[in-house]
Amino acid sequence: MVRIVKKHVIFPGLQLYTRADMIGDSIYCYFRHGRKAVRRSMETADLGVAIQRAVDLYNRFQAGEGDRTAEKVVRKPSFATVAKSFLQSVESHSDYANKETVVRRFFVPFFGDELDRTIDAVTQNDIAAYLEWRRTYHSRPRQSEQVAYDRNGKRILAKRQTYGEPTGKTLNRENIALRQLLDHATIMGWLKKADVPTVPAMKQKKNRRRAFSPSDYDRACRVAQERIEAVADARQRHQRTVLLDFLIVVRFTGLRPHEAYGLTWADVHMEDRFLHVAGGKTGERDVALLDDEVVDRLHEIRKRHTKQHGGKLDPATSVFAGFTGKPTGDVKKAFGTLLKACRFQHSTAKDYCQYSLRHLYATDLVGRGCQDGILAKLMGTSREMIQDFYDHATVE
Repeated sequence: MVRIVKKHVIFPGLQLYTRADMIGDSIYCYFRHGRKAVRRSMETADLGVAIQRAVDLYNRFQAGEGDRTAEKVVRKPSFATVAKSFLQSVESHSDYANKETVVRRFFVPFFGDELDRTIDAVTQNDIAAYLEWRRTYHSRPRQSEQVAYDRNGKRILAKRQTYGEPTGKTLNRENIALRQLLDHATIMGWLKKADVPTVPAMKQKKNRRRAFSPSDYDRACRVAQERIEAVADARQRHQRTVLLDFLIVVRFTGLRPHEAYGLTWADVHMEDRFLHVAGGKTGERDVALLDDEVVDRLHEIRKRHTKQHGGKLDPATSVFAGFTGKPTGDVKKAFGTLLKACRFQHSTAKDYCQYSLRHLYATDLVGRGCQDGILAKLMGTSREMIQDFYDHATVE
């Protein structure tokens, strides 16, 4: 008896599978034609190619001798099948994780599960309905207001994070993946170019970026240091120290938060005074360490880490390491607690976020006369973004 290892349904009546008794990774297809069971090797391990060959084979059988023209059915793959093939085709892309998230969280649940569409059945009205569905995605009632997660082997219940309506910028970024998925369907021959629905560009608000004022940043650093000195628990003290490290490094490098979390000591070149950003939003770049304050802080962090590792520091160690030595995932909660403790005179905690440190870096360099092109390279963004959001800025 043949043991099937993995099965993938293209549409009801046509499926792919792999067999445990065969040498190699060839994918097989199975369907029924009348009373006959048809099984064929697709002679490939590539899912996208196998889907195309299986659909072609199925359609050839449907158009076989003895069938009437009116009974010939040309089936196209389901939206979910095309989505899986698309993700496999972009698996090597640097932004694969983002594409996978929007495909699995939004595209497949709507077009595949809710509408139950084959790829050629997606219409312009479906695209409009999806955009409205996506806008209200986070405002729909959920079964539970709590979410469970594991922390150090313990199951923790926490309040589910809430989100507002996505901005035009967020929708446009997600819709790039939707256009690419539809283009992939045309490349594979499952959709004619003339039948591809248009995914419209959404209007975007050009909000001025709220940067920390220098006085509020200084206050945040003072309060952060006071909170370190006020706690005796070693774990809490470490977490608050990492938060202060984060404040200073991001303020004087303009890194995006996720770029900072990804830094290792292999990326820090102290003698030449620059950081290498490997996982940037716009690719790799080098960031000059222009101020002594950030250089001094990095020396202090490295000295602390070297001592913790017994006098020898592994270059792969994260610059922002947690209490157990693992990379810090996010300081968002600690950052919010610190802002509330600051009690700013002319601002509130809600006025600022982690990106406000990056914006202070930009406004500071603009005020010091840095050219737009140079600043754009340092920050890993475009000259247009600098001109739109930072050229107006002044600092105290």
